[in-house]
Amino acid sequence: MELDDISRTQVDVSKSFLDSSVSIRGDINFEDTLEIQGSVVGNILSASKTISFLIIGKNSEITGDVTSSHVIVSGKVTGNINARHIEIEESARIFGSVVYKSIEIHSGAKIDGSMTMFDNEHDVILNPTNHIGIGKALPDNAPRKSNNSVSLTKIPSQQIEVPA
Repeated sequence: MELDDISRTQVDVSKSFLDSSVSIRGDINFEDTLEIQGSVVGNILSASKTISFLIIGKNSEITGDVTSSHVIVSGKVTGNINARHIEIEESARIFGSVVYKSIEIHSGAKIDGSMTMFDNEHDVILNPTNHIGIGKALPDNAPRKSNNSVSLTKIPSQQIEVPA
């Protein structure tokens, strides 16, 4: 899917662009559409509860977790990706877990990590402190874990390479 195709389907949508000369250290929150051609060391999170698009360019390098409703990866991501729909281009290299509802993997793409499909009962959950998880949303009055607690689960990693 080309960026122009994405843009035509959205009405009054803003597009942000970080070119190859841009290097960011820190988290990025965005709305609507963000295209990255540079490098980011930090998490990238769509602030929008509606449809958002993140395009990770061919020569870009991302080190951090990525969450957006739609993600197109052509470059390198070292971190976890959570998306309703993800398209992984042939030039993509992903080192981390990929959680998705629908996925397209092009021939030649490289993924070193786990891949998990979520269903309609589960969704990408963003709580007020921007922690990302997969599961059923808790009611607003449900007790939540303290920001000081951390839980980790080890998932065996496997490398997936789609033949060219």
